[in-house]
Parts: sequence; structure tokens; C-alpha cells
Amino acid sequence: MATYKSNDLFKGVGETGSSFVINVTRLWTLRIPMLYAFGKYTDFGPTGIWIAMILSNVVIYIIGQIWFEILFRRNTISTKQIT
Repeated sequence: MATYKSNDLFKGVGETGSSFVINVTRLWTLRIPMLYAFGKYTDFGPTGIWIAMILSNVVIYIIGQIWFEILFRRNTISTKQIT
């Protein structure tokens, strides 16, 4: 899944804090509100749950890739020594 690629990318370069923030953001600020909104304000039924889960993964993947690019261009990732 795309979200895990983004998380593993951060973990692989030693940015575990960024991976944690991505996971928390995906669940608490994206997925749960989307689940509520799709369940309460649409007629999708159980399909709305799956739509919300897919959308939260896609959105956080895009955010994660942008975040990684910003950190990489600032040289906070490329010059970091991993022990």
C-alpha cells in the first residue's frame, strides 16, 4: 500500500518521528472524520467506510511524499548519518 511506502521511506532514513506523525495524522485527522462524514452525511452505507479508508491513504501518501521532498531538499535527510 502506498501509505506504508511513505512510512518505510521515513523509517529507512532514520526519520521515525515523521513516520509517527504521518500515522497519527492519517488515523485521527483524516480517517476518523472521513468515516463519520461518509457514514452520517452520505448514502454510501458500508461502502463509505472503504471509500474513506482509501481516500485517507491516498491523501496521506501525497502529504508524505511532499514532506519527504521538502526534508530532502533542505538536506536534513541526505546528510544524516544512520548508525
